[in-house]
Amino acid sequence: MKYRTDLNIEKLFFGQEKLTFLVGAGSSVDKPSCLPDGHTMMKAIINYTCADSEKEKLLGLMTSGKLRFEQLVEEIRERLDKNLKIIDLYGQCKNPNIQHFFLADMIKKGHYVMTANFDYLIEYALQQSGVPDEEIIPVITENDFMTYSNPNEWFEKGKKMLYKVHGSPKNIITEEETKKSLVATIKAFGSNKVGLNVFQVEPFKKDLFENISDGRSLIAIGYSGSDDFDIVPTLKVLKNLQNIVWINFLKDNDGNEKIFEIEGNETEEPDKINQILIDIKQTNKSIQLYRVDVNVTKLIERIFEVPGHMSSNTVSINLLDWFTKNIEKSDEITKYGIVQKIYRDFDMYSDALRCLDKIINLAEILKTPSWKAIAFNRKAEIFRKQGKYTQSLNALNNSLNISQKTNDLSEKSFSFHYMGICLRRLEKNQIAKKFFEGSLQIDRQINSLIGQAGSLHYIGGILSDEGKNSEALELHKEALEKYEESGDLEGIAQSCWWLGRTLINQGNYNEALKRLDEALEIDIQLKKVEGRADIHNLIGEIYEKQKDYNMALKNYEDALMLYDQVRAFSKKVRILKNIGRMYVYSLGNYREGLRRYEEALQIEGIIYHDQGNYPEALKRYEEALQIVEQLGDLSRKAKFLNNIGSIYKDQGNYPEALRNYEESFFILNQIGESGSQVAKIIKKNIDSLRDKV
Repeated sequence: MKYRTDLNIEKLFFGQEKLTFLVGAGSSVDKPSCLPDGHTMMKAIINYTCADSEKEKLLGLMTSGKLRFEQLVEEIRERLDKNLKIIDLYGQCKNPNIQHFFLADMIKKGHYVMTANFDYLIEYALQQSGVPDEEIIPVITENDFMTYSNPNEWFEKGKKMLYKVHGSPKNIITEEETKKSLVATIKAFGSNKVGLNVFQVEPFKKDLFENISDGRSLIAIGYSGSDDFDIVPTLKVLKNLQNIVWINFLKDNDGNEKIFEIEGNETEEPDKINQILIDIKQTNKSIQLYRVDVNVTKLIERIFEVPGHMSSNTVSINLLDWFTKNIEKSDEITKYGIVQKIYRDFDMYSDALRCLDKIINLAEILKTPSWKAIAFNRKAEIFRKQGKYTQSLNALNNSLNISQKTNDLSEKSFSFHYMGICLRRLEKNQIAKKFFEGSLQIDRQINSLIGQAGSLHYIGGILSDEGKNSEALELHKEALEKYEESGDLEGIAQSCWWLGRTLINQGNYNEALKRLDEALEIDIQLKKVEGRADIHNLIGEIYEKQKDYNMALKNYEDALMLYDQVRAFSKKVRILKNIGRMYVYSLGNYREGLRRYEEALQIEGIIYHDQGNYPEALKRYEEALQIVEQLGDLSRKAKFLNNIGSIYKDQGNYPEALRNYEESFFILNQIGESGSQVAKIIKKNIDSLRDKV
């Protein structure tokens, strides 16, 4: 990171350069606005809605950047706040601060402004600066983004554009209610994993992002770097930017900035913001990246005349009081229900199981058996994901016993359905089929179209395994009709996937591709990342069967990238093995095939290790070790020896753990990596184990 004195911020803002501002929540914190930043809001939500015993761990997830604002808000919306009233809090303030007036001035001068904020303060600043309402265009909905995708065209027509990339509860200029689009955005971001950019989740914004960045310098303002899960990946793929200037807020600063250029070859341990900028530089080496450390408000006060009409009345919102008046208070069971879902989203299964056991105990005390049935079914889901199918079946059976007594047909159907899935995983297809048929019968009785469709697909899948593809095809078509009748687009995409899979089994590749293309189009529209990956996987299979290996690889690699985004590691393992097999047997590239097998084994080993299944983890790591030895990759060999040592350590086999750690450290020393962070950890493990052996 190189200190720069030749970049003049005042000249940058008020010179000839074309600018695009990307504005985060930090811009609305200062007086008189005083709106809460993301972490303050999340902390208040956690304290109001979540179980006391879990708050510390949730706050830890928040401060580490894992738990995102949108993810938390979506969970609260699902259980307590269907109409997303929690976001209305941001509309309580009508007093813009100097940053909002500065941004309004930038818009008036022809610069572009995008904001991820839910407040209306930039719009109010434009109004209070004398801009007529008919000239102000907040861009919020899908139709807005399609219509106003070229900001230069509309500026030339005299319009002042403000792009609200995360949506808004309403358009205060036209009084149009836009919360529906906001809910869709929150759901999309809340249900997806880290690593997505704005137009991956919402493709209709892609044209805007290309037009709004072309030939411009991008100024990021109001971002801490800790909650920018979608903005940062977006910055990595924006095209034709000249510079990125990240303004990093310093509280204790007089408004005189310190400017650093990020060159991408920094050797010191980077902080969060530097790491973001280094990652961007490594993606686009031609772009110039600057970090400006400054108190933003004091900087703007120094270079921009404070408007005489800026209010001096500070807005003060007591978050707890506001929540109490506007958001339903959750009972103890709901509080644990919220937390267990968050834990499940992060694969924190032991924590989720602890909360579900708490729900079961509370339900027993409060005599609410329906909650017990639900909790046992959720436990079963976790066990199934862990590959513990027997435990999953036991939990499902517990739920089934309760729902049979309470005559809760919905939970009973759920139990039957997932018993079928577990039994199928245990290769007991005929018994599984009976449970799917039982679930189907109940869902016909209660007229659950979606439930019927799911069971029809699984029964069809079993029939396909038996070679009865014609019968399976009819069931999948019936399932498609159910989804179409219910208007469930996600289900329609799933039906097209099942149909494509069955058509592949019949050798009808052209018709299969048509169905899979239909599914892909819907999943892109619905932002279903894992669904898209599943489709690319099947398309890859078709091209591989047709011996078009280039297209097969392209689709397999697309699927891998998407599975990475949603952390679907078990599916990633299967594709890596497919690619490895294709390289070895079809392309004759033995080395690359082995490399892919090794990567798959490594992931499997990590999964089993995390689950505490040490024998299976050890088996995978030792198989991977044999492969890297064949490849002569000493660095990877050291890594797997370290992994094997960790398993033996966890098992209490300290002599064997020490032997593997020492061999790993010897190799790292041999190849000149003894000073690496991994080597330091291994050395620490060696020192601690020598006292025990």
